Amino acid sequence: MLRLNTFCIFIAVVAFLGVGYPQTAQLNVSVYNDAGVAQPMLKKAESVATGVLGRAGVHVEWENCSDRSTSAYSCDHPDRRQRSLRITPNTIRSMQASIFGVAFLSSDGRGRYADVFYSRVLQLHNDNAVSLPEVLGCVMAHELGHLLLGSNGHSTIGIMQRQWRAIELNQLQRGALLFTTEQAIKMQQWMSTDSDRQGLATEISLGSY
Repeated sequence: MLRLNTFCIFIAVVAFLGVGYPQTAQLNVSVYNDAGVAQPMLKKAESVATGVLGRAGVHVEWENCSDRSTSAYSCDHPDRRQRSLRITPNTIRSMQASIFGVAFLSSDGRGRYADVFYSRVLQLHNDNAVSLPEVLGCVMAHELGHLLLGSNGHSTIGIMQRQWRAIELNQLQRGALLFTTEQAIKMQQWMSTDSDRQGLATEISLGSY
């Protein structure tokens, strides 16, 4: 279980994190709110994710596609820049309880679909008294990062770390849990050469100690 009183050694890497880039890459994200997250909360989370990705030079346009009260869905339209992010109430049954989300990648490592497990986001929020929209927004940004970075998208620093501990939650609350310079460059390069692909694989994503 993740706790803020966990001690760990932290070496600052300011030179590689938090750099701002001109927002040259356009990303359209269709959000399916199957967990029924309140709209004000979801908007705040999207704003957090927008800020994180924006610092990496990726401008995000959100389209909220599901109406849980009517089970109606909209905006299923093909676009090479479009990604789909589904917020589900619970984890996929076969996955460990510590997993926060999953990205579905094609055979070449690119992806268009990702899930965020809201029950795990809530648990992280409740166990550590961290802002719910900040947690949800950063998890959303992490999953979208997998879709843009491809296979082996995890890193040893920043928002794409496989597991978040006390230091990452502290950065999260300060708005300092970000993509690295290398990740920002790679995401923009991949988006500039994006094309439709066939075949899917699964990238198990964010977890916790």
